Amino acid sequence: KMEAEALKLKEEEESYVEDWDSMEDDILKEDEEEQRRLEEEAAEEEERLRIEEEIAEEEILRMDFVMNAKEDHRVLIERNALLKVKDDEEKKKKQDEEEELKLLQSIVLQEEGKLKDDQTELEQFMLECLENDEIE
Repeated sequence: KMEAEALKLKEEEESYVEDWDSMEDDILKEDEEEQRRLEEEAAEEEERLRIEEEIAEEEILRMDFVMNAKEDHRVLIERNALLKVKDDEEKKKKQDEEEELKLLQSIVLQEEGKLKDDQTELEQFMLECLENDEIE
């Protein structure tokens, strides 16, 4: 009877050892699956971060482009304003020169008129002098 009892205990012990080995195998498999899952999550997170970084870099480049475009636009506006001022100054200068030329032409015409009058007067005076010389 004791042998049967010992055999029974031996079988129970072997059953516990098998159960324990089976549990260890299950735990190891679960640990491996958990490790694999964690590695996949880490890889997915790393990929997500890489994509976010690329998006951020593209956004920075876009912002740089926009800022450069705004600066270029501001510079063009300033340049156009300066060119308009310069153009207006040149137009004013040309208009002033044209007015001065017209004034000078008017003065020249007046002086030519006076000169003709003086010449006519001189000719009349010379004629009178000649007539007076002839009379004498």
